[in-house]
Amino acid sequence: MCVDKECQTTRPENSALQGFQAPSTIKKETAVVVVVTMNGPDGAALVSDSITTDLVKFEPNGPKCGPTCYGAGVRVTSEGKLENVATA
Repeated sequence: MCVDKECQTTRPENSALQGFQAPSTIKKETAVVVVVTMNGPDGAALVSDSITTDLVKFEPNGPKCGPTCYGAGVRVTSEGKLENVATA
């Protein structure tokens, strides 16, 4: 998965939803491009799609008690396309 050209390899915990935290260089609510490529056991691409999504601010320890993080959620549909998912 790539967020604004910063990429990482992860294994999703389930197929329903993949949340992500933006790179630490992003310090504001902004739109970013998310690219997801999922490969099967043989290395063939099963999903390869991109979407623009808006990052939302969250403070897991409460206001003024860092860290301040920015993230969003995307889901892969049964058709292999990305869609935005509301985050709380």
